Amino acid sequence: MQLFIRTSVSNMKNTHVIDVKNPELMKIETLKNMISIKLNIPYIFGIRTMVSPLLDNKKYLSEYKIEDMQTIQLVFPFR
Repeated sequence: MQLFIRTSVSNMKNTHVIDVKNPELMKIETLKNMISIKLNIPYIFGIRTMVSPLLDNKKYLSEYKIEDMQTIQLVFPFR
């Protein structure tokens, strides 16, 4: 399964693709870790879909009905 990751930080305003294996068994926390490693950014961001609030780290992708080729957005805290 592929997910599109949209970032909105000033120095990386673009979309990245990440491959997810076994989305039914993957927690949001694991996805955040994969994104953090791939984009080389700190693990301080939240994840949301285009129509939902922030996703809970302890829940699974399947609980949010995240499907193949869906776009999710990274949300960074204010400093």
